[in-house]
Order: sequence, then structure tokens, then C-alpha cells
Amino acid sequence: MDRDDTGEFEYGGQVQPAERGSTEREPTEREIEEAAALARALDRGVAEAPPEDALQAAALLRLSRDGGALDPQRSEAILQTVFDEARPPRAPQRSPLWRWLVPASVAGVAAAGLLLFFLRQPTRSLPLPAPDEALLRAQAAAATGRGDQLDTAMVRYRSMVLARLEQRYEP
Repeated sequence: MDRDDTGEFEYGGQVQPAERGSTEREPTEREIEEAAALARALDRGVAEAPPEDALQAAALLRLSRDGGALDPQRSEAILQTVFDEARPPRAPQRSPLWRWLVPASVAGVAAAGLLLFFLRQPTRSLPLPAPDEALLRAQAAAATGRGDQLDTAMVRYRSMVLARLEQRYEP
């Protein structure tokens, strides 16, 4: 109910003339606070300190009007507000392990493959000198237990092998 400067009241969308000598007075600060607490209690169903007598009267009026049923849209709005206030703030999520582990593994395998490809030198086989007939006869005699010439034949063959290796690995 609002009062304008002409002394008329607006009630329910209709303007009604004010009564002369009306005892209507301006609400006090306490009454305004109680009305706000009552409005919060009726809107949300809870308030910090609603006026009990007014809350009971309003509840009876609401119950008589619609049987206490709550509008589904209002119910969803209240539920969402409760969830928003009750939900703890989320911690920033860490990225999953596979998001950095897979690329790092792929990069490591690729680096190892490139390293093997570029650092691997082609191996060239070095043909050893063929043993001469004297070495073969000395080995056959030593196998039958009749010869002492294997040591001297091996010295000559070893010197040929070492000479070939020197040729291969000379700077």
C-alpha cells in the first residue's frame, strides 16, 4: 500500500481516497526490518529473526490459498541458491597425467631413434689374412701331439693380423 502526495492510497492496483482523520502513521524502522525479515522468511522459508506472529499468520494465509504447495520454478530457484551457497569452491584442476606424459614419451623415443640413426657408424668387416700352409700343418701336428712348431707359426700369423688392423685404424 503506497500513499502519494494527494492523500490517496494505492491498494491492489486501484487508487482509493484516504480517509479524513486517518490514524495511519508511517512505519518505524523496526517495523520495516520486521517486514523485510518476514518477506525473506516467506520467500526462502528461512530467515534470521522473523516476527513469529506475523510469520504464522502469513503461513496460514499461504496454506489456505494453495495448500502450501511450492511453485516448481520457485523450488528450482531455491534449490539452485542452496547448492551455490553450500558448494565449496573448486580447486583448480590439474591436467591429467597422460596429457604431458604421452608427448614427453613420444619426444624421448623420437630423440633416441634419431640419436641411434645419426651416431651409428656403418661397420665394415675387416677380412683377416688367410692362414698359410705352414700354420695349418703346425696346428695339425699339435693336435696329434707331435709338433713344436705351432708357437713360431702363430707368431708370424699374429704379426700379419696386427699389420692388417693397423692399416684399418690408422688416423
